[in-house]
Amino acid sequence: MSENTLYQRAYNFLYELIEKNGNIPTFKLPSERSLAIKFSASRRPIRLAYQKLIEQGYVENIHGKGYFIKKPIEGEKRTVTPSRAPTVHFIAPTVKTAFMQQILTGINQFCEEHFIDLSIKISNEQQSKENQLLRAAPLSRADGVLLFPNDSEYYSDELLKLCLGKYPITVIDRFLQPLNVSYVATDNHTAMVDAVKFLHQKKYKHFVYVTPPKSIASATEERINGFNHGLFKYYGMASAENLLTISGEAIEPKKKKVKEYLQRHPETEVMITMGVQATSIILAAAELGISIPEQLKLMVFDDEFSPTERAAIQPYIIQQDCYHIGYLATEALYNQIYGDMRVTVKKLPVKIIDCTKTK
Repeated sequence: MSENTLYQRAYNFLYELIEKNGNIPTFKLPSERSLAIKFSASRRPIRLAYQKLIEQGYVENIHGKGYFIKKPIEGEKRTVTPSRAPTVHFIAPTVKTAFMQQILTGINQFCEEHFIDLSIKISNEQQSKENQLLRAAPLSRADGVLLFPNDSEYYSDELLKLCLGKYPITVIDRFLQPLNVSYVATDNHTAMVDAVKFLHQKKYKHFVYVTPPKSIASATEERINGFNHGLFKYYGMASAENLLTISGEAIEPKKKKVKEYLQRHPETEVMITMGVQATSIILAAAELGISIPEQLKLMVFDDEFSPTERAAIQPYIIQQDCYHIGYLATEALYNQIYGDMRVTVKKLPVKIIDCTKTK
């Protein structure tokens, strides 16, 4: 029998005891050891069942004495839990990138620790598909949704309906104005200020941020604003020549724009970009006979390089804490499922890693 099943059986057994004996003063509940024997289980699922009942206000643990039914304070509201394991849908455009895989690792870890059934739903970067998955979630008895939106500032009627209906939902990596919804993401503004500070400390003078247009997502807009802030803070000015906007999925048009920029600005020392866009820069530099990393250095968000590529390119990596983004987003959603509907906003810092080989 799985730990998930044992946890649910122990929880339901204890919940029934509390329902039947809640009016008895100082009613003592069975020990972890006795319940472990009863259910032929280890003490871990028993302890987790007790921890959940403590969080919900039904039980108190008196040190050295055991677990007791907690008398509710007058006016106190206790949350009611589903009798089954909670089910969460993770809706995302894709999970193929290293960035998304690390977020998913964090989500999986929290779900395993708290016996949550996780279902992954892929929108394939289609807004209509994302809307369909949002609409289907409550109909399929999902207790909440983790949403990594498609690249746009658009939010659908389906998402608005869920939010207005107080359906548990947490957004990952995006801030969807004007929805008052929980979200967990990188502190993208500060990340770019720190990136410019790093380049300033390395004494670089000529660099450019290669980015999609700011309209594509709130994360992109925050990064562009942070980049300009960093330029003013550490270099005293920001120029249009420090920003190269490229859009679309096709590599050839992006490569062409990078080549044109490098031909106009042969003094460029560093190009900052997202890991998934680095290929266009590498190909453009190769066609122009510019050596990476000797003549041109790359600084990338979302490291998508293989170990061999990383060793050859030697980039500066702006490393997001993807694991904890996924973990903390799931924690925020979990709290909503169990009655805490306060909006959670968390922005995590980055680390800048220098992959330059030392001689």
